[in-house]
Amino acid sequence: MNNNQIFDRELLIKNLNRFSKNFEQSNFLFHEIANRLKENILDFKQEFNDILEIGARDGYLGEEISKIKNTKNLVQTNLTKDFAGIIIDDEKLELNQQFDLIINFLNLHFVNDVLGNLIKSKTLLKQDGIFIGCFFGGTTLKELREVFNKIELEIYGGISPRIIPFIDVKTAGSLLQKAGFKNVITDSQIIEISYSSLLKLLQDLRNMGLGNILIDQSKKPITKKMLFLMENLIKELYPDAPLSFIVSFEVITITGF
Repeated sequence: MNNNQIFDRELLIKNLNRFSKNFEQSNFLFHEIANRLKENILDFKQEFNDILEIGARDGYLGEEISKIKNTKNLVQTNLTKDFAGIIIDDEKLELNQQFDLIINFLNLHFVNDVLGNLIKSKTLLKQDGIFIGCFFGGTTLKELREVFNKIELEIYGGISPRIIPFIDVKTAGSLLQKAGFKNVITDSQIIEISYSSLLKLLQDLRNMGLGNILIDQSKKPITKKMLFLMENLIKELYPDAPLSFIVSFEVITITGF
């Protein structure tokens, strides 16, 4: 395995194969982000005859956009057969077509070589094509990260990687420029979700394909005691209504021409 890699892509595929059948139970966040992204795309006056959606999951976003933009050719990719479209490795993007619009939907945070991936995407665009990348950014799950660190320090005497590192908005824009895109636009939004149960949050993360796929991840078990302490602490530090807590998802969108 390449020393520059931090994500275990085989584990990502294994997780998706295992939990993709449950995606419908936890797709509310993806659909909310898709609806926001759709509104942004509607601002572009041109129609998109050929659209590539990388990481389409259940196909919701691409299908919505193609209906509005009178798209003749919608290509949707995924890593596993249980989702919409063709199976393709989004790190390699081995396609022989070119597109008016490429949407990389909530995948870049799991790509080892983000710059290389953006450069490859650029080669798949037509002359006046547009690239839009949407992914989870630096402050995502900051509440969960904090309580993991505090409780692990208390129980094990040290902290270890439990949540993946996310790209910040400044770095994301810089990478898009380095890839050769022009008129780069970056945007960051915070979506807060209320949970009454830590187990429900962790199950949603698994169902959404957002489990920990770090190569150098902790081998220390998450015990019932640890979960109990974490749930009490997160409700204390980030309370919402009584007996519930808030978790944040930073959604970064980058656009290049």
